[in-house]
Amino acid sequence: MKPHGIPFIADTHAVYYRTDLTEKAGIKGALAGDRDGYLKDPKAIQATAGKENPKLRHVSGLVMGFNSWIFWLPMVWQQGSDIHDAKTGKFTFDSPEVAKALEDYASVPQQGLAPTDRADNVQGFQDGLTAVYQEGAWAGGTFHKDSPQLDGKWKTMPVPYTKQPAGFTGGTDLAVFKEGVTGPFAVSPRAPLVCV
Repeated sequence: MKPHGIPFIADTHAVYYRTDLTEKAGIKGALAGDRDGYLKDPKAIQATAGKENPKLRHVSGLVMGFNSWIFWLPMVWQQGSDIHDAKTGKFTFDSPEVAKALEDYASVPQQGLAPTDRADNVQGFQDGLTAVYQEGAWAGGTFHKDSPQLDGKWKTMPVPYTKQPAGFTGGTDLAVFKEGVTGPFAVSPRAPLVCV
């Protein structure tokens, strides 16, 4: 059977930050856009937890565990590398670039700047428990819809990078087999979407 599909959702990551929380750490505007500078700014924000920012628990809502690869893999690409060598057909998880990406990624929770449990990062950002959150474009709509009181108190910035900008564009497709019960109608962009 041959699957047929159409794109359903696709987006790339941005960094969302609460200006009302970052400004209390002396950060005017976006956090640093380079990876090294970006890793320093959270320390200044975390220092305000329980003081200038009484609700703040962790500066970052960095996702750990499930789906964490979509956060550290772009750090490999930003260094001009990859996890697969197309010429040799081999994986390169042992490269210096992969080691650096994982080191940078792991340093955030190791320094107490992000939770190590599976926290609800969207809710934490909305409640002021986290000040910085990396997520897809869908999160902005969620913040406007579910927390209109925060409008004007958060902004976005590109994901920081080392040598070159790079990011993961991900999403989902709607797909069916051509020989499926509904046939070609199921892959038509004008077909009604029915969720069961």
